[in-house]
Amino acid sequence: GPALGAPRGAFSEGSALAAASGAEMISMLRWAVVGDVLNIQKPAYAIVCKLRSKGKFVHLVNPREVVEKEPSASGRNGRLHASLAACPGPIDVVDLVISPRTHGPRIIEEMAHLGIRNVFIQPGAESEEILGMCVAAGISVHQGCVLVEIPPSAHFSPPA
Repeated sequence: GPALGAPRGAFSEGSALAAASGAEMISMLRWAVVGDVLNIQKPAYAIVCKLRSKGKFVHLVNPREVVEKEPSASGRNGRLHASLAACPGPIDVVDLVISPRTHGPRIIEEMAHLGIRNVFIQPGAESEEILGMCVAAGISVHQGCVLVEIPPSAHFSPPA
């Protein structure tokens, strides 16, 4: 197909669908969590685990851990990427768990460039600048916490 000539790890289109609500975002399948995703003591790590427990496909992104000459590296939670563009395959929702001063605005710029239309902003990751950028780029914003808004897995209940 047309993807044959594409460079390895080339980014395919973001989801064109902009969510109307946080619940609609949570129903989407392909996520990128941006933050300290490999640090077991940080919320970003717990968010990745929670999303995966719900069958989501989760890309790990931490612009602060840029690997020399390699946009991606392996960690215990999977491959780590320095940017959204380095993630192979489409992304429906970006979960922002990173400083709104340094990296947040750059991630929103990247989302706009890649056509990713949904951002789930964790408490403390928001700023007026980021919210304004999202409005200007037509990106749907939900401010909330994945850990609170996704119900716990009911492992022990019988199937309905």
